[in-house]
Amino acid sequence: MPDTRELLPVLLFEKQNRIMFKQCIANDIAPFFINDECKHFYYVGLKEWQIDSKKNRLLDVFLSMQDDMKTILDYFRINYDKTDMSAKELIQKHGS
Repeated sequence: MPDTRELLPVLLFEKQNRIMFKQCIANDIAPFFINDECKHFYYVGLKEWQIDSKKNRLLDVFLSMQDDMKTILDYFRINYDKTDMSAKELIQKHGS
């Protein structure tokens, strides 16, 4: 039986994914889910955003994962806003 202290980071990460997913749906944004392969880049991007106010890496991770989700949505023929924006365009649109 694994120690619950070992499971805590996994559980917190899964909760963050669910919250982001729900927020995307609530705001009519194509959702995304951070997979294990991109988890490291997500954490690095989050740290850069919080400490250095650098947003590009985190937005790039979100947009990349959103592209993966759009592929799934297309496969199942689920409609979503097909507007694509780069991280740079998002930062310009919503301020620094």
